[in-house]
Amino acid sequence: MKFRSIDEYHASFEGESRHALFTIRELIQLATTDAYEVVSYNLPAFTQNKVLIYYAAVKSLLGFYPAATPILHFSKQLSAFKTSMGALQFLLSQTLPAILNKKIIRLRLKEEMAKEVDRTAR
Repeated sequence: MKFRSIDEYHASFEGESRHALFTIRELIQLATTDAYEVVSYNLPAFTQNKVLIYYAAVKSLLGFYPAATPILHFSKQLSAFKTSMGALQFLLSQTLPAILNKKIIRLRLKEEMAKEVDRTAR
């Protein structure tokens, strides 16, 4: 199924998965004031000029995809979660601490703003 909106994506899940999706969406919305929601690669995403973060529900996990820099930068704080280059996975029953979520998003914003400044300086 090709999703046209984040609401449509969320509606395709039930129970704990849907609740976890709504929770992570709210955390992202609280951390970003100017980003807007899109569906990219058939996943929920938040963008501000470029995609800042993706997220997805997969079986009993929630995937959070902020790119590599935040995963590396916050590796100690993320040690309780399964991580890989650019991805963070946690059980639906776990939650990403709101403060850490905010820090990850802010780092992504700074990273993309720096890239934009670099592009315009050329």
